[in-house]
Amino acid sequence: MDELRPLWAFVQVARFGSLSAAAQALSLSPAALSKSVGRLEKKLDMRLFTRTTRSLQLTDEGRQLFEQLDTSFSDIQSVLHGVRQVHGEATGTVRLSTVTAFGRRNVMPVLPEFFARYPRVDMVMSLHDGARGLSRHAYDVRINWGEEREPNKVAHRLCIMPLVLVASPAYLARCGTPKKLQDLEAHDCISVSVRNSQRACWQFSRRVGQAKPGKPQVFVPRGRLMVVDELETVVDAAVAGLGLTVAAADNVAAPLARGELVRVMSNYVIAGADVDHTEIVLQHPPRRLMSPATKALVDFLIERLKQPV
Repeated sequence: MDELRPLWAFVQVARFGSLSAAAQALSLSPAALSKSVGRLEKKLDMRLFTRTTRSLQLTDEGRQLFEQLDTSFSDIQSVLHGVRQVHGEATGTVRLSTVTAFGRRNVMPVLPEFFARYPRVDMVMSLHDGARGLSRHAYDVRINWGEEREPNKVAHRLCIMPLVLVASPAYLARCGTPKKLQDLEAHDCISVSVRNSQRACWQFSRRVGQAKPGKPQVFVPRGRLMVVDELETVVDAAVAGLGLTVAAADNVAAPLARGELVRVMSNYVIAGADVDHTEIVLQHPPRRLMSPATKALVDFLIERLKQPV
């Protein structure tokens, strides 16, 4: 058990991303917790965190260790939590990670109903889009884009998010309006980052009924701006006139209605490099490993948010 304590301390620091927050949760002083993590680093002969005066980030080795330990500790906590349940009642804290725009527009409005239905369940909610950050790992339930399915997790498709190509009227007046795929080569394209800081690709195919439907074509966007986190920011960038961008139709409905953006090349169906990029999926561990609170949240979100296929 003595060997588990520094590992548990490390997991808590990684989950919170803060020594002070983790120390408060563990009823320890930040200095004592820092020493515990330091002793673990010395024992393993590796750095687990990169520390600055303002931030605490996992190293690659630390992230790998955290992902393995977090799953193991979560399984243990789920088993213990289930044992403690009285008549299977959902109690305790459940951790939800969701992509930002979907979380704000779809998840948040139904949470009052969830809390009313389960008065003894608390929630820690993280809204995050980028490839970096702890929230995509330290979770019980995760809502994300379809291409990010994880092994050993159960996935439910909640909905399809159609993508559209948009730009501001000012940008189009200045740089011209593209009509076909080849025209995009001459434009500033606002892109997002995927794995290894690569630009996410756009896939274009002609709509049914258009001439030369052909094979879908993949386009690698080029431009001066690439967004890494908070991917909805591409909409703000397009409104500011920084270029063309691809975004979920729901995310640009309001600026399109206000005339701040214009839809471009509407004769094409647009997706990511993989068709799953337009899906929103909910992921969770196998039900036998979930606490009653996690089961309650999963069932509720599927009930309220899953759209017919």
